Amino acid sequence: MFDRDAFQVIELDARPVGCIATVVADDHMVLHSVYLEPAVQGRGLGARMLAEVLASLPVLPVRIEVLKGSRARRFWEDQGFIFVACQDFDDVMERPARPAATAGE
Repeated sequence: MFDRDAFQVIELDARPVGCIATVVADDHMVLHSVYLEPAVQGRGLGARMLAEVLASLPVLPVRIEVLKGSRARRFWEDQGFIFVACQDFDDVMERPARPAATAGE
C-alpha cells in the first residue's frame, strides 16, 4: 500500500530533484525510493538530505536495499552503512542506531 506521508520531495532551487521515503519497522527504520536526478548527484545534496532525514527519525538502525553492482553502494558505505545481507537482486545495508541525544546537547 502506498503511504504518501512516508515520502519527502527533495528540492534544489525550488525545483524537485529527487525523493526519499522512510518506514518504521519493529526494530529498525527502512529507507526506500531514494532517488536524485543524475544532474545533481555528486554535489553533497544526497548526504545533506540523508543527514536531515536521519536526524528526524527515531534512534534505531536504518536499512536500505541497494541494487547489486550499483555505484550507489559506495555512497551508502560513505554514510556509515555496512553490508548485512544478500538478496536475489539487492544487498541489504544497515547503519547502526545513532546514540540518543542527552539533555543539554
